[in-house]
Amino acid sequence: MPRSLRALSITLVAVMGLSACGDQKAVDPDPSVATVRVLAGPDPLDEAMAVATVEFLSTRGIAAERHGLESSSGQQLSEALEAENTLVVANSVQLVAADDPEQAMKDTSGDESVDSADQIVNSTSADILSTSEATLRIQPVVTRATAAYHELESADDLHNSVDIDSAVSPATSSQSAEESSLRCEHLQMGTGALTDELVEVVAAELEPCDQGWSEPPQSFAGYQQELARLQSEPDALTWLYAPDPAIADLSFRVLESHDYPEGRMLVIGDPESIQASVEEPLHELYQAVSGEELANLSRMVYQARRPAEGLDLDEASAARSWLSSAGLLEASDILDEPSAAPSTL
Repeated sequence: MPRSLRALSITLVAVMGLSACGDQKAVDPDPSVATVRVLAGPDPLDEAMAVATVEFLSTRGIAAERHGLESSSGQQLSEALEAENTLVVANSVQLVAADDPEQAMKDTSGDESVDSADQIVNSTSADILSTSEATLRIQPVVTRATAAYHELESADDLHNSVDIDSAVSPATSSQSAEESSLRCEHLQMGTGALTDELVEVVAAELEPCDQGWSEPPQSFAGYQQELARLQSEPDALTWLYAPDPAIADLSFRVLESHDYPEGRMLVIGDPESIQASVEEPLHELYQAVSGEELANLSRMVYQARRPAEGLDLDEASAARSWLSSAGLLEASDILDEPSAAPSTL
């Protein structure tokens, strides 16, 4: 079993072995509260947070079920929220990028991104009910070896001029000095872990490098494939949204910069169509989400969808395990009957 999966399995076993690591005990659904529909687009962060939202509401006595959205565009959002008792989980960068990639690129702080998302949401009858404590940023990632070879300490170095004699590697040795004045021109760019909307956001950063890039698959498998590509291809670079902090332990390096888009996780709904008892647990959940915890949740749900890789939990149970580790649920409730997952995810 790969080291990252082995560490995850150990973590889950430890969490499940505790008698009361969470602060809250699950309660049975209240029949007087209508079932809440929780929708999310194809972005893996959105999907993972939607799983946790459904399970958390269920443990608070609120029946919930999950559904998929084709995208996080304003039009999709508006159509989805026409239904009663509906919540939409989205990240603000993805939401803004679906309508205005240029604006998404300008939003380099989580608060700016939420403000832009709020303008889109205001065109519907809904409101942003809660936002995550964590902020999420699009960032380029390389292996430590590639970073050392090309002297990359931050994302700013990608567009620095370099001495052609010292910068060219075997993968780019055919390039001339005139064609190779920037460090990024010696790198094989990839965006396979981003949705189409997020590719549009970073397109302006890729154009000066003139290398082209891979088409993004609409699956979280793209994240793992891109990390594998970094390890197998010389001079590879990929763009990730909210890179998992754990990849630093696996010989990868995040090229940090505050000039790239940063957002937050959002839960959106019409307060007039959602019962008041739903809003308090939403605030409790989303305010508890740190960046590392969101990465852990995404990893757990992803591995649960691939049981052959060693995690003996379905995605709903994995989400409950994460809720327990975050102090939001008692460990004894992890393996209670979870909500059924939709066939679309």
